[in-house]
Amino acid sequence: MFIEKELHNSAPNKNFSSCDLLLSLTTASCYNSNVAHLFTDYVNKRFELRGKKNEEMATCLHEAIMNAMLHGNLKMASDFRTLKGLYKYQAEIEHRLTVDTYKLRCVTIGAWKQGSQIQLAVSDEGNGFNLNKYIANDELPNGRGLPLIHSLADKVWLENDRRTLFMQFEC
Repeated sequence: MFIEKELHNSAPNKNFSSCDLLLSLTTASCYNSNVAHLFTDYVNKRFELRGKKNEEMATCLHEAIMNAMLHGNLKMASDFRTLKGLYKYQAEIEHRLTVDTYKLRCVTIGAWKQGSQIQLAVSDEGNGFNLNKYIANDELPNGRGLPLIHSLADKVWLENDRRTLFMQFEC
């Protein structure tokens, strides 16, 4: 269920109190649904968006949500190197999705409109991360999500003890 507020022009903050749209799901609920697509559709309808930015926002949201679930809430590393390693990785994800410690953590998604800008945020209950480590390193063997987000969004930053990724799009 979306929580929708009246449109206003206040800046987002780290606790989502000023967002126009808000969605919070457990990791287990979020993992098996297409949350990025649904949320982007709702943002498009709510803010009457058109064009290529819709696809870019959906891609960024998908990557940010997957990162929040896998690396933040499920605490999965990205260190598999082989097909066998990928199978073990997937098996570990499926196992952690059955453990309350992991599956009940929340992924929270918010959206704000300020003039011609849309700001999106995805937050998890993990330990946080260093954004610069991932966007500045093209040599990482996997984990292309953050560099992709950085290339598609007009601005990207972290708040909330580095657990909330904010993305800004000029529309």
